[in-house]
Amino acid sequence: MATAKDYLLNDSLDLVITNGDFKKTSSDQQSSILLLNCNIGSFKFHPFAGMGIKRYQGSDGTEQIMKRQIFVQHEADGMKVKTVINKDFQFWIDCSRPGFD
Repeated sequence: MATAKDYLLNDSLDLVITNGDFKKTSSDQQSSILLLNCNIGSFKFHPFAGMGIKRYQGSDGTEQIMKRQIFVQHEADGMKVKTVINKDFQFWIDCSRPGFD
């Protein structure tokens, strides 16, 4: 089974370099984390990508808006979202890339 690949980022979102070379990894989970945490306008070549999830924290009545944004952002990135579960701002997103699952 083939998966989409990208350069690996650590928890601080810095590139991981091993033996003087960039390390590659399956990128779906990493892409999802970036889409959730980055604000709209963070990516020069994709200015509408990102949802800035921190701006929703502490707000009442935003769960449906957040779920909709998760679907929209992931589908714009080429992923098919099956389900989104939110429990106390801990998200579980079941998604896959067509052609890679």
